[in-house]
Amino acid sequence: MKKLSFLLTLMFMNLFLYSQLSSNELATHKQTMTQSVIVGEWKCVDIVAGTMHMKSIAKMQPHMVFSNTSKIYIKQKLSNGHFMKQKYANYKIENGVLSSKVFDVNPYIENKQLIIENPSEDNKRIYTKIGK
Repeated sequence: MKKLSFLLTLMFMNLFLYSQLSSNELATHKQTMTQSVIVGEWKCVDIVAGTMHMKSIAKMQPHMVFSNTSKIYIKQKLSNGHFMKQKYANYKIENGVLSSKVFDVNPYIENKQLIIENPSEDNKRIYTKIGK
């Protein structure tokens, strides 16, 4: 009986320590938004709605291209393999915060990914930078 209680105690201690380590691994790193960080092409890698991840739908989303001239372009691959790029909106960065009229909530960079939350659709889109 003592061995059983000892083993159960060890098991619960291991479970507790594992949960602590897992939560530390999930710690996020938010990066201050600067022009040098945001400029470039970003592709959508995931759309998260609650606990549901929609990676296959994310692959179909157009890429977002942030230019040095404070413009956002949408880049979409056409059926013939060529890319179409069109102006989408203007953006500005003030005090480390990216803002544009096309975003409901200001996007942010977390763990080298651009996160764009969309409360009206109850989801968030996760982008990774292509190239540099």
